[in-house]
Amino acid sequence: MITKKEWENYFEAINGREPTPMELEEALLNNEFKLGWFVNSQQLIVILLCLSIVGITWLVLQVSVKTNESSDVATETFYSKESTSANETPKTETTSTTMNIDELASSNFSSVAGKWKNKYGTSFEIDESGYIYFDNFSTSSPINDIDSTSDGYSSGIMGEGKTHNNANMGDYIFFIPAGITPNLPMESKDSDSSKDRIAIGNQVDRFNDPQVYYRIEE
Repeated sequence: MITKKEWENYFEAINGREPTPMELEEALLNNEFKLGWFVNSQQLIVILLCLSIVGITWLVLQVSVKTNESSDVATETFYSKESTSANETPKTETTSTTMNIDELASSNFSSVAGKWKNKYGTSFEIDESGYIYFDNFSTSSPINDIDSTSDGYSSGIMGEGKTHNNANMGDYIFFIPAGITPNLPMESKDSDSSKDRIAIGNQVDRFNDPQVYYRIEE
C-alpha cells in the first residue's frame, strides 16, 4: 500500500490539483494509502471512534465549565446583594422633640406640642396652634406674646388678648430647654435640667420640683 504522500502525488498527477480534506478522508477510509504505518479498516474504525469519544468528552467538559461559571456568578451576585442589604442602614423618619426657642418666638409651637406633667400629678396639653388645655379646666387658653430672654429660655402669656403689659403673675408660662438653668432670684436649680421644662406662673418655686412640668414621653 502506498503512503499518503505518494497517493497525493498520484492524485495531483491525474487531476492537476491537490486533494481536498474530504477526498483525503475518503481515500483513507478506502485504504488507498497508509498513514506511515499499516492500519487496517478495523483499526481505523477504532481510531476514529476514539477520536469521536475524545471530542464528545471535550464538548461535555466545556458545557460543564460554562454552567459552573454561570452558577458562580449568580451565587456571587446573590450574596453581594444580601451583604449590601445587611449593611444598609434602614432609613427612618424621626421627629424632633427638643424645645426650640427660635420657633416659639415665631409662634411655632410644634416643638412643645404634647402633654406635660409635674411631680404633683398635675398635667396639661399644648397643641400645635399654641392653645393650652389643663386637665382640671374644660376650656383652653391661647399662648401669646412669646419673648426670648438672654438666659436662653422664653416667656409667654396665657389668655385671650393678654400680653406682658397686662398679665397677672399666674398668666405667665416659661419655656426652658434642656441644659438651661434660669438665672432667677434665689436661683432655681431644683429641677432636672437635662430635660425640657415648662413653668406656670411668675414665682421662683414654679421653676422647681415638684411644680415645674416635664414632657410626658409617649
